[in-house]
Amino acid sequence: MQRFIRFSLLFVIILSVSIYFSNVFAAQPKEKEILNAMKKATDFMMNNVSCRGGFVWKYSSDLSDQWGEVPARKTMIWVQDPGTIGVGMMLLDAYKTTGNIEYLRFAEKVASALIWGQHPAGGWHYFIDFDMTGVQKWYDEVLSKCWGWEEYYHYYNNCTYDDSVTSGATKFLLELYMLTLDPQYRVPLLKAIDFILESQYSNGAWPQRYPLKYNHPHDDHPDYTSY
Repeated sequence: MQRFIRFSLLFVIILSVSIYFSNVFAAQPKEKEILNAMKKATDFMMNNVSCRGGFVWKYSSDLSDQWGEVPARKTMIWVQDPGTIGVGMMLLDAYKTTGNIEYLRFAEKVASALIWGQHPAGGWHYFIDFDMTGVQKWYDEVLSKCWGWEEYYHYYNNCTYDDSVTSGATKFLLELYMLTLDPQYRVPLLKAIDFILESQYSNGAWPQRYPLKYNHPHDDHPDYTSY
């Protein structure tokens, strides 16, 4: 009797698992549905949400507010992943996986935004603002009140390695150039690589920011951005 009960229980478990997985697999979307969902999402994000091909991190559902690591202006994009760099790398993956040239064109639009905002020295700041006339006011009115975000208290007007900003943008341009061999990406790519080599310390490491600045001590401590 106990053997029968154990067998019955095992049968019920196997039957339940079989039904569960049959339902799961039956509900799996088909390839065409996946491709359509990808296209729909990409079209919306690139055509309705992006700012000249770039992105911040988060948006309110009605797109009235947006944030990078801190509250962001409408004319602003965030360089670091998961913002503009993350979207660009995703689009390259989508193109290489599907062969749909539209994803490559969108990735090139992302690259255009990054190239526009590349610092003359060759690296990148945390964000790119397509209306620089309002940046200092944004620092004064918004960022000066963001307790704990010392790197945003002052506009250094230089580049950062923090959070893979410069290295991430360089990697994206490298991936795009190797995929297309388009010379328009070679110049900013080499400019970024030269920046990385120039900013390296003699001991082999890199500062947080470059070109080096020392003019913003904080709480009786020296400016840390050269460390």
